[in-house]
Amino acid sequence: MNTKINIYIDLLQQCNNMYELKEILITLCQTYNYHYIIYNIQIIHPFENTEYFAIGNYPKEWLEVYESSNYASVDPVIK
Repeated sequence: MNTKINIYIDLLQQCNNMYELKEILITLCQTYNYHYIIYNIQIIHPFENTEYFAIGNYPKEWLEVYESSNYASVDPVIK
C-alpha cells in the first residue's frame, strides 16, 4: 500500500480539532499536486435543522458562486 497515504491516515486518526484537520487535508492535497480540497460535512438532527459545514481551501469567491448558482443540486460528487 502507498506509504504516503498511510502517513495521512495516521495523522487523521490522531487529529484533535478542525484546525488540524484542515491543515492535514491541505497538505494531502498539495502532496498529490491538487490545488484545492473541500471536505463537506452534513449533520442530520432529528426534529431540527440539518447542519452543513465545509473545511477546505477553495477561494471564497468560488464558494459564493457555487452557492448562489445552486451548483450543489447538480454536483455529481454531492449526489
